[in-house]
Amino acid sequence: MSLLPPLPIALARVKGLTHRTNKTPCQDFGAWTYQRAPYPALIVALADGAGSETFSQEGAYLAVQKTLLFFKDFLKNPLSFSPSILKATGESLINEIQLLLKLKAFLKKKPLEAFATTLLVFIATSKGYAFFQIGDGFCVIRRAYASDYTILLPPQKGEHVNETNFITTENATRSLSISFDTELPAFLALSTDGIENVALKNTSFMPYLPFFKPLESFITSEKENPSEKLLAFLSSPRFDRRSFDDRTLFLASFAENFFS
Repeated sequence: MSLLPPLPIALARVKGLTHRTNKTPCQDFGAWTYQRAPYPALIVALADGAGSETFSQEGAYLAVQKTLLFFKDFLKNPLSFSPSILKATGESLINEIQLLLKLKAFLKKKPLEAFATTLLVFIATSKGYAFFQIGDGFCVIRRAYASDYTILLPPQKGEHVNETNFITTENATRSLSISFDTELPAFLALSTDGIENVALKNTSFMPYLPFFKPLESFITSEKENPSEKLLAFLSSPRFDRRSFDDRTLFLASFAENFFS
């Protein structure tokens, strides 16, 4: 079991209307872990399995679990915020996830693409943060000195609707996008693509202030069962009217003494 991090966090996952209607599995998965030693770090991973693939929900689950294990081992040493080292780290993670999924595909006698999934990873340490992305979904932050919200990387979109990049593709390392900073943000929202059309402005992908400001107030002040209340929020009819997709959302408010 993960240690309770010394900051307000919440994670919720909701099966989309289409999957509820068709009685099919939720293809999103998300999890986090916090380590206090040897170097304090918060690791969050979200994944969204490809809607058309048979075992994509398993691919999403395995990608997230492998990510947490990978960084639990990797962060026995301090995370370097060198672009080249972060790139090599992300590529190593992709390769290890692909090896795991190839094994699963072999055992089930299925093509690797049957486990296709996106992946979002956010690492926070005392020295700053790093964000890794393959596919759509988003990471929105508010910096401590800013009043507005910033999306770290645009969702990776293809030429057609619902087309994106997956970690199972042969050239997945080329699709890897990375953002980092040596200062932690005041607020973090990490999400799969199920709420993009509610949270982001259409073509610019700019964060929608009236969506994120109440979320920051909520995660900063809510003390009792924030994940349960976030789940209720994501389950509201408002979201079903705007999106039939699964939706997973992680929120965090970083205090000044987070890693002290």
